[in-house]
Amino acid sequence: MKRTKAAAFSLLGAIAVLGGLAYAQDQSGSSDQNMPQQTAASKRVEVMVKKIKDGDNYKCCIKGKCDYCAVHVGMCNCGDNAANGKPVCINCKGGWDAGLGAVMGKTNDDIKPIPQNGDVKPDMPSDNGTNTDDNK
Repeated sequence: MKRTKAAAFSLLGAIAVLGGLAYAQDQSGSSDQNMPQQTAASKRVEVMVKKIKDGDNYKCCIKGKCDYCAVHVGMCNCGDNAANGKPVCINCKGGWDAGLGAVMGKTNDDIKPIPQNGDVKPDMPSDNGTNTDDNK
C-alpha cells in the first residue's frame, strides 16, 4: 500500500512538473510569435536610418553618427552647428560628453544641446533672439 501511495504521489508530481513546463513554454511561445513582426519593423527603420545617414544632408558631429536626427528630423546639421557655435541634438551632446566629438577645434565645453522644449529643430539655432522666456 505504501508503494502504491508513493507511486501515485510521484506520478502526480511528475504531471505537475510537466504541466508547469508546458505552460511556461506556451507563454514564451506567444512572445516568440510577435518577434518576426518586431524584427521586420525594426529592420525597416534600420534601413531608413542608414539611407538618411548615408545621404548628403546628414552632417553629424560625433564619430559613428547618431540616429536621433535621422529618426526625428530626416536630416542632420549638427556638424555645421557644432562648428559654428550653434546647439546640437541631445544624442550628439551625449556623444560629446562620452568623448566622441568629431569637429576639429571644438571641445565638449563648446558644445551645447538644443533645449528640449520642442520649439527648435536640430538644424536651427536655439537662441536667435526670439526664443526667450520673455517672448513666450
